[in-house]
Amino acid sequence: MLTKTKRLFSGFYLLFYCGMGLFVTLLPIYLNDLGLNRGEIGLIMAAGPLATIIGPPLWGYTADHIRDKKKVLLLCLVGSLVVSLCLTKFPVVVALLPIYFVYNFFQSGTSPLADSFVLCSLDSSVFGNIRLWGSIGFAGGALLCGQMLGYFPSSSLFLLYFLIGCTALAFGFLMPPDKANRHCDDGIHLRDVYKLILNKQFSLFVLIVLLIMIPYGAYCSFLSLYLKEIGATPFQIGLAWTISAFAEVPLLAWGARWLRPNRAWVLLGLAATIFGLRWAIYGIWGNHILILLLQLLQSVSFGLFLLVSVQLVNWLTPRDLKAVGQTVFSSVSYGLSFVIGSLLGGYVAMRYGFGVLFLGAGVLSLIGGVVALLASSKLSRAILKEE
Repeated sequence: MLTKTKRLFSGFYLLFYCGMGLFVTLLPIYLNDLGLNRGEIGLIMAAGPLATIIGPPLWGYTADHIRDKKKVLLLCLVGSLVVSLCLTKFPVVVALLPIYFVYNFFQSGTSPLADSFVLCSLDSSVFGNIRLWGSIGFAGGALLCGQMLGYFPSSSLFLLYFLIGCTALAFGFLMPPDKANRHCDDGIHLRDVYKLILNKQFSLFVLIVLLIMIPYGAYCSFLSLYLKEIGATPFQIGLAWTISAFAEVPLLAWGARWLRPNRAWVLLGLAATIFGLRWAIYGIWGNHILILLLQLLQSVSFGLFLLVSVQLVNWLTPRDLKAVGQTVFSSVSYGLSFVIGSLLGGYVAMRYGFGVLFLGAGVLSLIGGVVALLASSKLSRAILKEE
């Protein structure tokens, strides 16, 4: 029974993230094909992360309230699939903004609910093995999109996304019922968020996350368009996302074995520094083959950042606030940061070009790395004084 359940969850992750890999690669190119300028594309891309700020806490609260994560998970998936079909029916900015916002309002609840559902249904030790199928699926979806863009108009691929999502939905319906384990109910309260803000180390961590993830939000919004501008084929654009997804797998699978609290801030600074150098090279050289090769650094930039950040949140927050800490981290890193990155990135790209955008992203990430390394040095001195 356990093996069957693991297969269902793994299949769901594979298909859901396959659809997301396709969607992330497709959307900027589709918006560009509509004739929208970079500022308009940035505005639309920012609407999604804005919904990500409010969506997950609301869906999580709803799932806890009715004590059934599976029902809310399926509702989020159905809602996002239905709304996605509207993206090609109303191809104007004034309509795409609210449609993309509503799409992300539903879609943003799917991944955290699935993670929570798996952790509550199975032993936490198997979560990594199941979640890896999501990375594999994302890579496959991005590669599939790049391949098909060479033969089909971008608007037609939303139907493929819908079909993949429907297959993931079928796996969702076959999942076992939610046991409504009370130990898994993690309600979010404003007073808990306020407690975290008063934690100086956690607040410093959030600042560093913003410095790293605002550039990353711009990267996610505009990499496809930048590659297209500098001569990459649709297949190479999809390949860029595929390489980055596969590059994350080894470090996420085995990196936690050597991660220790006394190394965390240094490793966070290292991830930010690699991010910064990577973005700066993208902006200065602007060669699509070089960018494809440097996508391999996703492992020691984003993969390392994610691994260290999740553990830092766990170490920096008291036992009764760990779930709140992870929610705040998710909202800041994938919500607020992506809103700012998309809006600011769209403005800079429209005014000064993609080269300046990526160069500026590199500088901001390097600042985040310096702050993290200074924090590490300060904390080390504090520990020596205590000893």
